[in-house]
Amino acid sequence: MKQRTCELEFAGEADVQLLLVRYVDPALPQALVTVRGKTSGAFGDAGTFQWTSAVRGLCVLFIKAKLAQLSQPEGGIGFIFGDKRSLAASLDYAITKQPYWIRDLFGTDASGNSMAKRLISRTNSHRKRPGPVVLSVNARALPASNIHIIWKRQRIECVELLRDLLIRLNATYGDNDASHPNPTLVEQIAA
Repeated sequence: MKQRTCELEFAGEADVQLLLVRYVDPALPQALVTVRGKTSGAFGDAGTFQWTSAVRGLCVLFIKAKLAQLSQPEGGIGFIFGDKRSLAASLDYAITKQPYWIRDLFGTDASGNSMAKRLISRTNSHRKRPGPVVLSVNARALPASNIHIIWKRQRIECVELLRDLLIRLNATYGDNDASHPNPTLVEQIAA
């Protein structure tokens, strides 16, 4: 039986960007391929996404999940968190509103709901109470070992290279989820 996997492919050195996502789910008849752009172009029936703060949040979340798995094999979990206008808040909003791109990335269930709701766990969604929204990959639905990060045409399984990729993403687009000088408990856990 095939396993649920997600592969994110990045390109660029100083200006790192997501190019393609390949998602495999046993419940789907075939892999979902989603490419960056307004149209799928040469990729035919592939879905598409724009390079938005929600997509950047998804990238940071999946890289942090992979980093936690590699650097804390005893069960570390990668989080993203933030207040309004953060990458975390943008991704949280997209998961709730279910735009086409997020349904293209992960497919939908029989009721038409995006599978992203099952793959990504959220705490304080919509920031209904004080404090940040916190997101993590649901390890029961998508173990971090089944997340594959491709950069410069190579699968990255090295903590240092994943950190470098994360730094480049944050440097290019601003790290609005950065830790403060006096980190909260959520920030300490998520670090």
